[in-house]
Amino acid sequence: MDLATLTASLPDKFKPWAATYGPGFLQMTQEEIQAFIVRIASGDIVGATQAVLAKLPDNAAFLQAGRDLEAKGKAFAETNAARVDLMNKAVIALGEVMLAIALAMVGL
Repeated sequence: MDLATLTASLPDKFKPWAATYGPGFLQMTQEEIQAFIVRIASGDIVGATQAVLAKLPDNAAFLQAGRDLEAKGKAFAETNAARVDLMNKAVIALGEVMLAIALAMVGL
């Protein structure tokens, strides 16, 4: 599968994200994509996201941003529960985007 085919197979609301995350999924094996789906299903959205980011070319900035965000999130959680809830919703939304791309990769 190539990026154009992957993008075309996605629902319209996810197509803009294919350019960002699609190359990572295209570098993954079927087993890695299945493991990604299992991680999402089990609630490990951060771990699943990191697995995709690790496959992106020039991924150092993405990976560091993810680590920084996770560290900030933990510190923030200690002081502001309402905002933590909003952050969790954002992580879930990102998981939804990446799950749609992963499912398209396996033909679902």
